Amino acid sequence: MGRFSSNDTSRRRERPTERKPPRPIDAARLNEMALAYVARFATSGGKLADYLKRKLRERGWEGEGEADIAGIVARFAELGYV
Repeated sequence: MGRFSSNDTSRRRERPTERKPPRPIDAARLNEMALAYVARFATSGGKLADYLKRKLRERGWEGEGEADIAGIVARFAELGYV
């Protein structure tokens, strides 16, 4: 048998099954997420807005007021990203 067999559990550590909940999103992080999304995918303004809304629903909002998704999408459209 090799140096490590598949039954060798002595080297494995038990990991907790629960993860910490993700931190809420602030304005800077929302902009970073939008930029990363358009860099990775050829997308439309509608799909970008849907993605950002989903992320806010999953993680929550930490910024002042409401998240300016429409402003981010409009700015990215002006820049030719969407």
